[in-house]
Amino acid sequence: MSNGLDASTMTHELSNTGTNAFTFAQVPWTARAVGDDDTNSHPSFVGGKLEQAFFHNNRLGFLSGDNVSMSQAAQFFNMYHTSAQTVTDADPIDLKATSTKPVALHSVLPSTQGLVLFSANQQFLMGSNDGILTPSKTVIRAIANYEMDTVIDPVDTGTTINFISKTPSYTRVFAMVTRGENENPSVADIGRVVNEWVPATVDTMIASAQNQFVAFSGQSTRYIYFFRSYVEGKDIQLQTWFNWLAPGNVQTIATDSDEFFAVTKQGTQLTLSKASLSQSPDDAIIVNNDGQRLNPCIDLYATASSVTFDTTGEFSKCFIPYTDATYLTPVIIIKGTTAQGQFIESGFTISPERVVESGNTYFKVPFKNLTSVASDVIVGYKYDFDVILPKTYYKVDDDMKLSDFTANLTIARMKFAVGLSGVMGFKLKSKGIRQGKKEYTGDGSTTVFQWINDDINYIDDDQIKVKLDNVVTTAFTVDRTGALPKITFSSAPGNNVKILIYLDEWYSLNPVIKADNYLANDIAISDHTIFTLPIHQKTDNFTLRLFNDSPFPVSLNSMMWEGIYSPRFYRRT
Repeated sequence: MSNGLDASTMTHELSNTGTNAFTFAQVPWTARAVGDDDTNSHPSFVGGKLEQAFFHNNRLGFLSGDNVSMSQAAQFFNMYHTSAQTVTDADPIDLKATSTKPVALHSVLPSTQGLVLFSANQQFLMGSNDGILTPSKTVIRAIANYEMDTVIDPVDTGTTINFISKTPSYTRVFAMVTRGENENPSVADIGRVVNEWVPATVDTMIASAQNQFVAFSGQSTRYIYFFRSYVEGKDIQLQTWFNWLAPGNVQTIATDSDEFFAVTKQGTQLTLSKASLSQSPDDAIIVNNDGQRLNPCIDLYATASSVTFDTTGEFSKCFIPYTDATYLTPVIIIKGTTAQGQFIESGFTISPERVVESGNTYFKVPFKNLTSVASDVIVGYKYDFDVILPKTYYKVDDDMKLSDFTANLTIARMKFAVGLSGVMGFKLKSKGIRQGKKEYTGDGSTTVFQWINDDINYIDDDQIKVKLDNVVTTAFTVDRTGALPKITFSSAPGNNVKILIYLDEWYSLNPVIKADNYLANDIAISDHTIFTLPIHQKTDNFTLRLFNDSPFPVSLNSMMWEGIYSPRFYRRT
């Protein structure tokens, strides 16, 4: 008869013993001091598999099968009762989650009402009426019956508990709010508004209570999906879905305070990247003449590994410290301050040419010798900031929550107030308007057709449409990695076939001015700007898009509209 736990098969302890020094060792579990297997039995997980360990109410706990086992209070490694005759409040807790369905607990999250326990088809709450867990007061009851993924653990945002359920083609995302010991929680399908948008391939879910978001990623794509909410007291001010396109396939993600981390894979190279979730003045790379401080909005930005100057060709070679991601657009920015007496090139940005030399890639900066400021040369890649704004409707209540969808609303103009921001542009999509086209005639052998950007100025590859003899086709690919954009047909259009390449979605209202070759005292940053856009269309007749591909931030504070609102309409009876 054993009087204790086998330390070799139990959980082990990883301890930080110094800077970058750790030890991994067995835990000194307390042996049973009194009683036997009948009067002071082993915890229920003995002989089973431990699914998860947790801390709660000053106790160490374990999930195993349908059981929850917790140590003595303040004695994390003691899983046995002090007395074989009486039960004290400090003694271990060992309970079973019972249901008409098979129960296999795999996750647990603390809440203000107690411990929320998760199985594949059911959720439970473990708690007591006074909130203190003791062997005599603690109970487990079923609170919900939602199917959920058993591989990805639920997360806590501070106001909600989020978990997912997968279908063969997409992921459903739920938000649970626990209420009281004797009340069932409220559960909402928050992914319903973007149904089938989050793919079934996501394998990681994290949350940030400080920034009120949940994020999802999968190793097969470059996308990171976010759901963010803004809550004041009990009121939800805003809820939004958005995604980031990472510079490589996302292997895993994490968050710490106001910093977001991602491990991405570019070819065979793994890169750990960090993104600041707030513009921290202490970490600012650029400070302009007005004292405005900011970090560049570019991917994989890092100090150039070396900078040399070619005196013959009169250009600087800025070598990148990582394997080049050839599918991304390179950019260079010079860090520092543009204040009086400081480095004159600070804030200078350029879209360089990439060159491969002896297997090493550098970014070429013509007619500038940057060797004296090599430590200030930041290399990276551009990314597109792109937001499609929702439809605009008149709010019919004082709380600005109820919209009139049936009225006739014509928008004359829109005004956007932005905070600390660089250059940006607005594009409009109107029904029936075609913007940009290029016509060719097939010869039966040519498969590649090029055009200049001025002919068809587009943002996304999927905006390019093609017709053959006035019939829409999708048997082509779009490529803009070279000097000119082009399409390649899977098979050559026949002789004398009319080819129409066109863009029928967006036209510019306020185009982006490229952030390139700025002087030190001319960084394109403003802390307050108003953009006024002429619209003159019914609200259901257009879609508005805000975009920016410069290395400078965008901060959209508010939007106002002017127009004609008419609630009168005829209804056929």
